[in-house]
Amino acid sequence: MTSIDADGYIGHAAPATILFQSGRYDENVTQERAAQYHQAASDPKEVKWYNAGHSLNEEARRDRAEWLIRTLDVK
Repeated sequence: MTSIDADGYIGHAAPATILFQSGRYDENVTQERAAQYHQAASDPKEVKWYNAGHSLNEEARRDRAEWLIRTLDVK
């Protein structure tokens, strides 16, 4: 699966903008691993942490919708 693992591509996402949303209590992805992944990504990027598990929470859903509206310039 390494040939399709995002780790090999995340550093080349530019010029696309990336929103990372991570839960501090994620049962699947540790904070350390998430931070490494965020760091490996190319700019532009935005990183948001939530007091949530892997499924995140309502705050994350609102932030995601706002980010999409802003990034896609939806009016």
